[in-house]
Amino acid sequence: MNRVRLHVVVSLAMALVLLLGAVPGVFAGPTAPTNSNNDPFVRAANYYRTHRGAQAVSQVPEGMQVIATGLNNGRGITIGPDGGIYVAESGYGDPSNCAEIFPGFEACVGDSGSVTRIENGVQERIATGLPSWADSSGFGSSGPADITWKPRDAFFVTVGLGFGLSPDDLAAVDPIGNWFGTLMRMNPAGYWNVQADIYDYEASNNPDGGEIDTNPYGVLAVQGRNRIVADAGGNDLLKINNNGHVSTLAVFPDTLVPAPPFLGLPPGAQIPMQAVPTSVVQGPGNTVYASQLTGFPFPTGGAKIYQVWPNGYMQVVADGLTTIVGMASGPDGSLYAVSIAQDLAACESGGACDGRLYKVNPNTGETTVLARNLPYPGGVAVDSNGTVYLTLNSIFPDYAGGGQVVRMN
Repeated sequence: MNRVRLHVVVSLAMALVLLLGAVPGVFAGPTAPTNSNNDPFVRAANYYRTHRGAQAVSQVPEGMQVIATGLNNGRGITIGPDGGIYVAESGYGDPSNCAEIFPGFEACVGDSGSVTRIENGVQERIATGLPSWADSSGFGSSGPADITWKPRDAFFVTVGLGFGLSPDDLAAVDPIGNWFGTLMRMNPAGYWNVQADIYDYEASNNPDGGEIDTNPYGVLAVQGRNRIVADAGGNDLLKINNNGHVSTLAVFPDTLVPAPPFLGLPPGAQIPMQAVPTSVVQGPGNTVYASQLTGFPFPTGGAKIYQVWPNGYMQVVADGLTTIVGMASGPDGSLYAVSIAQDLAACESGGACDGRLYKVNPNTGETTVLARNLPYPGGVAVDSNGTVYLTLNSIFPDYAGGGQVVRMN
C-alpha cells in the first residue's frame, strides 16, 4: 500500500487521527507510516501527560459543569431518543498487545472502544468491546469516533482507521483489526454489529482519486433510513443505506494554500491542502451541513462549513474557522462547531491549543465565539432546549485523567 498521506486524529486520529486521530487530520508525509509519536496531537498529549496532565484534566472552563468523567478518548456526542447523552469513546488500544507493523511504527490494538450513556446523573458504558488502536501511551487513539440515531431506528457508530492503514495491517496484531474503517449498528442495549465496510468502499472506488485512505469520522442518520458518513481520510461524504450499501454523496477537492516558510519553497509558492471533512449535521430540507478539519498545513482560518445537496452540489455557508472536529445544530437552526486548536504548531509543542466553540448562523455566515481555551474538545451536542454539551480532553485515556462531558450553564 502506498502511504503518502498520514492522519493526525481526533482518527483526529484525532490522534489528531485525526482525530483522529483525532481527532480526527491529513497531511503530506513520508511514503510509510511514521510512529504515532510523530503525530502533533499525540506529542501534545504526551507532553500534557508527562508535565501537566492532571492539571489539564482538573481545570474546567468557567461557566461549564462536569457531568461525566473518566472517558477513554471521548469524541462524538449526541442526545438520544430517551434524552440521555451518548458518547463515542475511541478507547486506548491495548498497551499489552503491541507490535511493530512497519519499521518504526508500533500499533497497540484491542477492544477498549466503547459507548457511554449519561442519563439522570448516572454514567454507564452501555457498549464495550469495540475496536481501538493507539501507541503504547493510549493517547490520541483511533476507534469509535461519532454516534447518531434516528426515531424508530438504531444507533450508528463510526469506527476510524487513519494513517493510510488497512484493516489487515491492524488485524496482523489482533483479529479485531478487521473491524476498523466501518460503520457499526448498535441497539439501545449496547449490542452492535458491522453495518457497512467503509474501507472496502474506499479501496474499491477511491472517490477523491488520491491515495487509498479512509478514516470514517462524523455520522448522521437522515431520512429514508440512510446514514451520511464524513470520511476524513477519503475527503468525501458517503451515503449508507439500510442494507449496508455505500455510495458517494460528495467529494471535497484539494485547495491551494500558501506554503509554510519552513518548507523552504520560493516566496508566494502554494501547496495543495486536503479538506478532511469531520462532521455532518442535518440542514434544511434534504440538505446536510459538513465541516472540515483541513489538512496540512492546517492554516488558521482555513476551515469551512458547507451545505451539501443530494446531487453532491456544495456551497460554503461559513468560513474563517480553524480545525473543526465536531458540529451540531441547535433548535433555532444555528450551528455549533468545536475547534480543537487555533495554532497546531503551538499546540503540538505543548503550548496553548485554545480549543473553541463557535456558534454559526448558516444563513448569513456570521460566527460568534462562545468559549475559548477549551482543552482538546472533541464533540458537541445541543438538546431541544438549546443546552450545549461538549466532550473535553478528547485525546486522554481514563487512566491519565480521562475525558469529560461538560454542560454549558
